[in-house]
Amino acid sequence: MPPNVEVTMQAVPPPQPPLPQRWAAAVQQVEAAQQTLDSLINQLDGALYLDDEAWQQALPHAQFTAALQGQQRKIAELEQQVQALVVKLEASERARAEAEERCRQLGSEVEGSASVFKLHYEELMRKDREISDLQAVIQALSLGGGSGGGKGGGGSSESGGSVTGGSDAGGSDSEPS
Repeated sequence: MPPNVEVTMQAVPPPQPPLPQRWAAAVQQVEAAQQTLDSLINQLDGALYLDDEAWQQALPHAQFTAALQGQQRKIAELEQQVQALVVKLEASERARAEAEERCRQLGSEVEGSASVFKLHYEELMRKDREISDLQAVIQALSLGGGSGGGKGGGGSSESGGSVTGGSDAGGSDSEPS
């Protein structure tokens, strides 16, 4: 081999028929597919052909079947809605029962608070009567205490204690419960 010659290897494409022959093969395949399609159409027409009387009898049945399927779908939708409403109703009933229980608890708390308030009110009224009685005793002692002297003041406070006890008992009887 001469030194200036370079050898390279290239892939040789497979031989293809000339372009018009390839188009001819494609047209033959399309024609074969058309013949197959025509054959299928003829078979379907033969299988589905009904005379007018048979068609008139089959039409109401088909309409009834379509209406029945529509109604069944509607029934299924309504059943789903009913189930959803039942779930909501149960949740609402639970919430109502919880609210009623909370109302009962609050009512009990209010009754308890009212009882405590009444006891405090009665105690305050008793203390108010006691204060009024003590003020009356103090006023009576201050009017009579100026002439009684030092020892009379001490004796008066003892009698004031007994007067307070007496007025306390009398005040309880006069107070309506």
